[in-house]
Amino acid sequence: SLNITDANNNTLSIVNSVAQIDIDEIKPPKPRLNKKAKATLICPQEKQAPFQLIPTLCRRNRDCRKSGNNFRCCNLFGSKRCVQGVPKPIPEPPHDPIFGIPRRCPKQPLTETFWEIKTCQTDNDCWPRVCCPDGDKKYCRTSQPVFEESDNPAARQLAYPIESVSQYLQCTPPPPVIFDIHPKSCNSTLDCFPNLCCQESGKRHCRPPRRSLLALVTGLTSRFNIGVIKDITDNLVIKK
Repeated sequence: SLNITDANNNTLSIVNSVAQIDIDEIKPPKPRLNKKAKATLICPQEKQAPFQLIPTLCRRNRDCRKSGNNFRCCNLFGSKRCVQGVPKPIPEPPHDPIFGIPRRCPKQPLTETFWEIKTCQTDNDCWPRVCCPDGDKKYCRTSQPVFEESDNPAARQLAYPIESVSQYLQCTPPPPVIFDIHPKSCNSTLDCFPNLCCQESGKRHCRPPRRSLLALVTGLTSRFNIGVIKDITDNLVIKK
């Protein structure tokens, strides 16, 4: 202890204590890990690959480092070339059945005219639709019922009629990027008629349907006219 006298002759006692620190117990701080791991890039499909007038040929990925770290050596259009990689697709999560009918993300998506474009994480964010991966994000999409896997015989009988009718509302996939330079944007199918307003990731573009509704109307009208003409000719009486 240490005694100190102040200006008023009061004695102050100060006790010095030394903390005992075990240096061996001191651990260096752990390095912070980046929560967002770097996405694994893969080769794009031919319809996603950009147009290259003079492609850079390669044999392996390291041959493309001069083009950039995001480039990959991909076998496209009959040759190996350096193209910019795309993120690995997000796997599709399982979906709960509705009314006992299994569901999945549509391979041929329906037009989403009456729904807004909405990102999601689970199906709870989209009900009654489902949460489907599209590129590097997930979007709410109208599900495709799998009637063939249903335990209900009546549901399995509806598979073919519903699939036939839904083809008039199913969007065709976009053409390759080199041919899809200026796609027409839309907000509803009225902006695209007789085509459909189709959701592609976070945008909407006009695309042809799998089966043309205009061709259906034309065919029905033609059959109706032929039937009417046939009835008239059958009832026609030729007077001499």
